[in-house]
Amino acid sequence: MSNRVLVFGASGQVGSQTVKKSIDGLELIGLDRRQADVTSSDSIRLIFDKFQPDIVVNAAAYTAVDQAEVEKETAYASNNQGASLLAELCAAGEVPLIHLSTDYIFDGLKGEPYREEDTPKPLNNYGLSKLAGEASIREVLDQHIILRTSGIFSGTHDCFPRTILRAAKDYRELRVVDDQFGNPASADAVARVVLEIVRLIVKGTTDLWGTYHFAQYPDRSWYQFATEILCYAKKDRLEFEEVSITPVSTSQFGSKAARPLDSRLDSRKLMALMPLRTDLFEREIYLEETVKKILRDICK
Repeated sequence: MSNRVLVFGASGQVGSQTVKKSIDGLELIGLDRRQADVTSSDSIRLIFDKFQPDIVVNAAAYTAVDQAEVEKETAYASNNQGASLLAELCAAGEVPLIHLSTDYIFDGLKGEPYREEDTPKPLNNYGLSKLAGEASIREVLDQHIILRTSGIFSGTHDCFPRTILRAAKDYRELRVVDDQFGNPASADAVARVVLEIVRLIVKGTTDLWGTYHFAQYPDRSWYQFATEILCYAKKDRLEFEEVSITPVSTSQFGSKAARPLDSRLDSRKLMALMPLRTDLFEREIYLEETVKKILRDICK
């Protein structure tokens, strides 16, 4: 018999990558926002009653960082209330929950990569709502994994690489902040990590539950990341040859929401938990293919 895994947020970057994979012994069922509203208790109860899951993955989230400053209630409904409802139903059915969170729960003042035990201090409503969701899960469900990631990107959704490449099509000079550092991560790699965690749960691995960080390397500022994206684009398309990027400070760029200047994540705890392939932590392997996919889409 297959283990039934419900993936909420299946139309998002990580959720869509997770459900498209074929894994022996797993029945992956993806649910998008139209099929399952994580902010609705009735909707989620019906889903649990219908599918009787063995494991739940919550990749559903409100991720519009700037818009969360004006849509605070909407952000909290998805990121906190949704997480809480899923955790309560998982607790009632003794179902493990894997929940995706973010580096934006930190204020970026540590000066080195954040470990799981470091004290969170969000700077914006998005980070506050995600931190509240983490706390809600811990309150009611022991069998949980909270996986924090940073700067998710893919070749199929709106993300930082797509924003840069769209802008590069229209403008010869781009401006990108150079004083915010993190570990942008491929949605495909995150999905693979999620499924490795699922495998450990199915195997009955002990001492598994808790919070983990997944980061791809090397560390990058947004300016450095944009430069890498543009380098791959120039290799693929001559039309990008004359595009240049100017580094600017966060204060010069301006945003509604404050952002941590250094939210790099330390992945050593995750590495110790499971024998992950080393290439999962190497961004370049995924970034070049991501750029090619985006270019095929926007340069038709």
